[in-house]
Amino acid sequence: MTVPRWYPIRTQSRWSPPEPGRLIAHDHAVWQVEKVTDLPLSAADREIWLDAGMPDLPAWKGRPYRVDVQHIAGARPDWAPAQPAPVPAAHMDVPAQKWQRIGWEVYPSSGRWPSCSCCGEPMPCRAELEDREVTARLAEVEVFATRLPGCCWSCGEPISSRQRAVDYPGDNLDLPGGPEARFHTRETCSGDAKRYELRWIAVDPRRERILTYPKCGGILVVHGDGSSECRSGPGLAGDHESEPDCRGHLTHDHGAHAACYVGDAYLARPEDMPGCPRGCSRQGHPGATGYRRPERRPAAGGAATL
Repeated sequence: MTVPRWYPIRTQSRWSPPEPGRLIAHDHAVWQVEKVTDLPLSAADREIWLDAGMPDLPAWKGRPYRVDVQHIAGARPDWAPAQPAPVPAAHMDVPAQKWQRIGWEVYPSSGRWPSCSCCGEPMPCRAELEDREVTARLAEVEVFATRLPGCCWSCGEPISSRQRAVDYPGDNLDLPGGPEARFHTRETCSGDAKRYELRWIAVDPRRERILTYPKCGGILVVHGDGSSECRSGPGLAGDHESEPDCRGHLTHDHGAHAACYVGDAYLARPEDMPGCPRGCSRQGHPGATGYRRPERRPAAGGAATL
């Protein structure tokens, strides 16, 4: 079960360091700020400061700082001694920030916060979040229970013989005992299909991917016949390194693409263009993205076949 992100009730998000004496919500507990101290710049902090134009350190909003806090109520951190001993004072170090600031959830009152009557955690407590997740899950199950065999598991509409679809044999991961999951491959349903596929593979890693492909850092070189190969080497946006098991577009997704006639010179001197070692011509070439993946269909046991 995935517990939803925690949004403490009655707090206000602050992007600047909290003032001493204020109460903040963090990790399902309430903490009181005792002191805020600027920290000296580390090597990484100094790089950020230089990139920011070397602003005046006392006025720089991105300067690293330390917040000393005292536990007031709520969940006890893992590092704290067993109850009933009090939680020792702690500190939270914030490194230098270039763009995004660290957000603090601050209570407007210095002595009041909404807490759970059962566990004492600031609301919503972890038990409340789990209850919400269970409720949402039951609502999903009710929707899935209305799906008929042969209908898309995403949109619920029937899949006709003229529509492209993908099947995931085996137990239904959303509705135990329900029909095998089947999805339209159209854009509106493919996102749900891909997310289902990742869970489907996690259940049995021997299953092959149908719609999802792992990432490869190499350069995908596309040939005139639509085949491809993956190459390592320096590129326009930095070095590219192929995965050991990459067989081009048949096995992986790539962030960098090149037409074969550009050749290795594409890396640093695209004007050289020595041509493709296979003799592919520019004329009629499909281009850097002109490849097509074979359609995969899972066999009865769940393994994909070409």
